[in-house]
Order: sequence, then C-alpha cells, then structure tokens
Amino acid sequence: MDPTRSRIEADLRRAVLRGEDAAWRLLFREHAEGLRRAARALDREAAEDLIQEVWLVAVRRIRDFDPERGTFGAWLGGILRGAAANRRRRRVEAGIEDPDALPEPASNADPDAEGVETLLEAMVPEYREVLVARYGDGLPTGEIARRLGRTDKAVESLLGRAREAFRTAWRRSAAREDERRPR
Repeated sequence: MDPTRSRIEADLRRAVLRGEDAAWRLLFREHAEGLRRAARALDREAAEDLIQEVWLVAVRRIRDFDPERGTFGAWLGGILRGAAANRRRRRVEAGIEDPDALPEPASNADPDAEGVETLLEAMVPEYREVLVARYGDGLPTGEIARRLGRTDKAVESLLGRAREAFRTAWRRSAAREDERRPR
C-alpha cells in the first residue's frame, strides 16, 4: 500500500475518532460510488440496504480499521462482503432448499420418523449434515467441529440455525396441512 495513502487514512481515522464530521464526509465522498458499484454487483435488489448496513457497521467499528493493514476502501469491501453473505444466508428460506418438498406431518406437535427424514432431505446440506451428526449419530459438538474443520463455537451457532430452520419448516408443513383440512 502507498505509504502516503496509509498516512492520510490514519489521519482521517484519528479525526473521525475525535468526532470530526468533516473526516467522515470526506471518507464517504471518496468511497460512496465504489461501494455502490460493489453492492450492486453483489446484490442488485438490496444494494441500497447493503450500503446503509455497511456504513452503520463502519461507524460502529471504525476503531477496528487499521490503515497499516489495508485501505479504507478494502476494509469497507470486507464489511460489504460479510453483509451480503449474511443477507444471502437469511434469504435461504428457513434452511430449506425446496420448500415444496416439505413433508406432511403426522401431527402438528409430534413429527413422525418419515416426516423428519423427508424434512431433513429438503434442508440445505450444511444444516442436514450438522443435525444428522448431532441427533442422528449422537456426536458431541466438539467431535462435529473436528469433523467439519470448524470451531466448537461455529458448530454451536450452525446447530442453532439448523434447529430453528427445522422448527420453522416443520411449522410451515403443519400449517399447509391445516389449510388443506376441510372445515
């Protein structure tokens, strides 16, 4: 990285931390268009929301920006990629690859084995894998983490998302059954 650029960005960071609005305005003007283009390339439909999210994160985490490690634009790009990935993950409908493949439950409260198996098959592979390892194979979190090459914390988080996806999908399939029942 250009040492002059690094020095300028370090000065701007210090000014922002001192509360100088002009420094933020300068950083914004300098990076707004590039960020807009990158956001549109990642997610045209949600570009404006992504841009707002990136700036909010940047404001909260400006202390984390280190001009010695890279440019402010690169730092914003990392925040943007993380925000876009989070948005994509949230868009995966309750972790289900094919919502039409949801099973018909035996009852709203007590899933039958066949329904569970069908529901697991409809889930995204990552969720299916972690749920089967935990509840089908009875593996502890640490063993799952080792097998997946992840940290225990990452697997705990993944399990939480997968369980929530399973619950949500099960409720949806139960609601579909209720809708089809004659009144």
